[in-house]
Amino acid sequence: MKCVIVYLVRNVFESVINLKNSIYFLLKNYLQYYPQYQVILFHEPNFNTNLQAEILAGVPYLYRELFIFKELKNFAVPDFIDKERLQKSLRNPPIPWWRNTGYRNMCRFYSMQIHELIQEYDYYMRLDDDSFLEQKFPKDPFSLIHLENLDYIYHEEHFDCHICNEGLLETTKDYCGQHNLDFAKVDYLTNELKVKYIKIFYNNFHVSRVSFWLQENVKTYLNRLDTEGNIYYKRWGDAPIQTLAVKIFGAKTYKMEIEYSKKIQRYAQFFGDKTVHNKKWLTKYKDINYKEDISIQ
Repeated sequence: MKCVIVYLVRNVFESVINLKNSIYFLLKNYLQYYPQYQVILFHEPNFNTNLQAEILAGVPYLYRELFIFKELKNFAVPDFIDKERLQKSLRNPPIPWWRNTGYRNMCRFYSMQIHELIQEYDYYMRLDDDSFLEQKFPKDPFSLIHLENLDYIYHEEHFDCHICNEGLLETTKDYCGQHNLDFAKVDYLTNELKVKYIKIFYNNFHVSRVSFWLQENVKTYLNRLDTEGNIYYKRWGDAPIQTLAVKIFGAKTYKMEIEYSKKIQRYAQFFGDKTVHNKKWLTKYKDINYKEDISIQ
């Protein structure tokens, strides 16, 4: 059983601080108990060797060999995207979290590209640079997914913003009709205005079988969504895309109860909502130092 933990990291002040703290919790609550698993940090070219050394300097020596940095060569807007249409979409955000081009590249990476890059592995766990594993896992998710013959482990579901999914359900329903797939497996809510909200896996943490995503029928569906271009034009996210693929192709799933938070939740807990986006508090928060934490043996 060959397993890997994956990050997609950026050379951005806040993201680097978040990453250091994410790795702290990963070591404290997981890797010290399961030191056999590698960690790949995918990154753009500007995440240079000096920054990589800075990250590794904060990792206890015995664990450093687990961490691998891999530069992405094609983390960019694909050629088939109408750049003028994309810029028009970005200039006219219908919601505050419409995000930017980099965010869309991330969504495409986790939806369409990552599985080819880790095909030598049997299973992977995704974490974000602002993902914090708050407590030790009740059981090793890699052992669980393997022994129970699962395809996908998640920890939470919620209904996603309908504006960010415009046309995604309809495209998927059309695809299911063309390929004899059961669209009824998709879980969504229709409100009194007949607006549809997709129930999605909160995939900032998940564990999955790599070979599920490399099946030709799954890749064909993902390619259909990719060529629509709406990851860029309409902000289709990796979470709803991944959820729909898991549902329509009958992946065997499992909900794992874990103590997990994103940075926005943890900063609010420590400093109060008013200080969440204040960089001086980010600097204060990075002072956590697991070199001095006796709970890591």
